[in-house]
Amino acid sequence: MLTSDRCIELLEELERLLRLNEENVFKVRAFEKAQQSLSGMTALEERARAGNLTEIPGIGKGIAEVLTEFLLKDKCSLRDELLAKLPPGLLDLTRIPGLGPKKAKTIIEELGIHSVGELEYACRENRLATLKGFGEKAQAQTLAHIEAMKAREKKALFSDTETWVVMLLSDLKDSFDIELTGQMRRKSEIIDSIEFVAIGSKTDRSKIEKKIENFLKDRPTELPITVHMTEKTQFAKSLLETTATPEWLKISVKHPESEALDPDLMESLGVFDKGFKVSQLLTHDSIQGVFHNHTTRSDGRATAEQMIRETIKLGYKYIGLSDHSQSAFYAQGLKVDALKEQKKEIEKLRNQFPEITIFWGVESDILQDGSLDYPDSVLKEFDFVVGSVHSRFKMDREVMTKRILAAIENPYCSMIGHLTGRILLAREGYQIDYEKIFKAAGREGTAIEINANPQRLDVDWRHGDLLREYKVMTCINPDAHDTSGLSDTRFGITVARKALLPMDLVLNTRSANEAVSWLRSK
Repeated sequence: MLTSDRCIELLEELERLLRLNEENVFKVRAFEKAQQSLSGMTALEERARAGNLTEIPGIGKGIAEVLTEFLLKDKCSLRDELLAKLPPGLLDLTRIPGLGPKKAKTIIEELGIHSVGELEYACRENRLATLKGFGEKAQAQTLAHIEAMKAREKKALFSDTETWVVMLLSDLKDSFDIELTGQMRRKSEIIDSIEFVAIGSKTDRSKIEKKIENFLKDRPTELPITVHMTEKTQFAKSLLETTATPEWLKISVKHPESEALDPDLMESLGVFDKGFKVSQLLTHDSIQGVFHNHTTRSDGRATAEQMIRETIKLGYKYIGLSDHSQSAFYAQGLKVDALKEQKKEIEKLRNQFPEITIFWGVESDILQDGSLDYPDSVLKEFDFVVGSVHSRFKMDREVMTKRILAAIENPYCSMIGHLTGRILLAREGYQIDYEKIFKAAGREGTAIEINANPQRLDVDWRHGDLLREYKVMTCINPDAHDTSGLSDTRFGITVARKALLPMDLVLNTRSANEAVSWLRSK
């Protein structure tokens, strides 16, 4: 049965839709007044069946018809009609404080953004800062509002949750024998619950829950938090049983040696395959350098020099700089003349920083027909080329697959960036034939990127079996747009580990000289 609260929520949404459609102000006010009239009202469904909703003060014939349809059929034709008149995503974007219809329409029209998650990603890529009518301050405020909204939702990215959960665990460890478990311990990309295992009694559980409650007063979250209590002698068993996925745990009974695996592997069923060797997997210190990074020449926030200095600080031996190509107008893509200037800058930086190898590359848009965004005479000048789809996401599966295959077969395309274009919790990836693409990538010697940006983590680790089967070279790239983004590489390492990729199928486990040889071999 639909309550008055549900009806009020509907009227609130209709009021917003009417305002966004710039409907008659008196009509908008009528819906506003109707919300107040329904507050605390009962037996609305019975009234609707009897046809006497108009007896409620403030409920006219038109609104009564809307409510009757909602109460008796659980649908609202008016909402559908109003939504159909708006640009896709406008309603969601205007939920962000400070983002009115005019600014939201600008974002949709200029950046092609239709969801809050896409807008968050654009902010992190510095695209709102250069958009007319916004700027860096507005971008920072928008990002802060989005983060506050996400904190109230019931799903979160691992990267958004990790910092405060680790702080909470540290706080709890001061008083209890307790460890993190479940999705957080497995480093799952999306989190919908937080779990702990602790040694103690029911009384201890109450104390732990009270401490968690106090910790969360200033950090609101909708994620459910569970504390599993166990005895000291059963702690290791409880930790295993609450860390692994049920399917993994069921198979592990026949493979007792699997209990010694790292927690991040406890959802990858391939660990039970006969040929699997944990010694072949890369570790978090296996990566020697990173490709696919942006600078202030396109949509980055840091200069090439700043990115290089941070890379040296992180202990890497090489860095690839790859700003956007000319068709990426939304990201200040580089025209040919600008490329010439950048090439001179790279040469200067190579002399300034002889201790690190600097690769000059580009993130070239894969155009609608699968061609890359510069003529061959330009592409051949780069040390590497990342081919990425940034437009026309709604192509059908066959057409999109052919588009990407054409890029893979291009002799100047070193690797394919963020293969499906997904943004976690915001945008589904486009449909492609993975087997055809991986088979071609293995044959042509084109790497498939593991985009380590925690909002992407694309390609998904669940395709690891095909990557291994076709011996596809992968490359873990942070897709960094500032110096802090370089550290996102660690999230990509987790993806590669979950995919059970051996080190020889991860390009940037190789030395700079070995990477050069591989890039030139295509």
